[in-house]
Amino acid sequence: MESQPSEPLQPKSSSASPPPLTYTGYFEQERFSPPLVALSALFALFFIYQIGGAILTILFVGPTSTEISDWSSTAIRLSQGLSQIFFLALPTFMLVSLHTGKWLFSTANFEFLALYQRPPATALFSASLAIVAMSPFLSYVGDVQLVIMNDVLGWRESIGQMYKQYKALLEGLTAVHSATEFVLVVVIVALVPAVCEECLFRGYVQKNFSRAMSATRAAVLTGVIFGLYHINPVQLIPLVILGIYLSYLRSSSGTLILPMIAHFVNNFFSVLGLMAVRHKDVLGLDEAVLRRLHSDEPDISSPTAILAMLLSAGLTLALVVLYQRSLKHRMAA
Repeated sequence: MESQPSEPLQPKSSSASPPPLTYTGYFEQERFSPPLVALSALFALFFIYQIGGAILTILFVGPTSTEISDWSSTAIRLSQGLSQIFFLALPTFMLVSLHTGKWLFSTANFEFLALYQRPPATALFSASLAIVAMSPFLSYVGDVQLVIMNDVLGWRESIGQMYKQYKALLEGLTAVHSATEFVLVVVIVALVPAVCEECLFRGYVQKNFSRAMSATRAAVLTGVIFGLYHINPVQLIPLVILGIYLSYLRSSSGTLILPMIAHFVNNFFSVLGLMAVRHKDVLGLDEAVLRRLHSDEPDISSPTAILAMLLSAGLTLALVVLYQRSLKHRMAA
């Protein structure tokens, strides 16, 4: 097994990061397969996160709470944020130490996760804007998936119940009554998952996959696992597409900072959309807009839905091309 980190696809300037480091941790000394270690870590952290998150929720909310009140929604937010930090991000850094042989937040660990390299501003702008432009396309794909699950597979009743529970949870988590609460929601619901999940998936898992397979295969596999990891059958395919896009950003740029920021932008605008629906009367939103933002019934046949999907796909591709050009421009410089 190779003991040197794989080179990023994007060259870095000499001032952006330290020289390559030799890994001397336990996993490297024992010559464990990097993909096998990554998959084993995913299975372990999945159960740790689920169990630990459930315990924290019970401690914060109580074992008998059935309604999402103002206090319980805040408590659930805090338990979710702490779960991400202590059961995803922190264990990821511990795993990295078992590769590098260095202490938890050492230079070697940050280098392993590609947290030193800074993306060019144009690449950051186009990649983040692309993930916003992608939203109508992902929404349409999600609607197609729902139609298949409801009408082809005959799962309408079970999927409907699951969707209602998921929507109720999201509405409770994104309920905002003050500027302070808005900041809290953005930090816990948008920022913390973006940082913690990217450290695990694009930082650790994709890194280890890419040490034993092609960059493309590692990106696709990481994206598929990312979608499955969220245990959300209603949005499985959109989550997989989103995961593959974030993995593409990681492999093409050579830095974890770029997918982290793009992930945050996606979460942030999702939060804004949910807030807009919740405060539709104050904002004076049109019913057609509301149906696109937050409808229980999928819409895949109306001209408006099809046009929005096509425009979204076209704009996303244009922004990805702009992103690729910005990387080539940096290479030429």
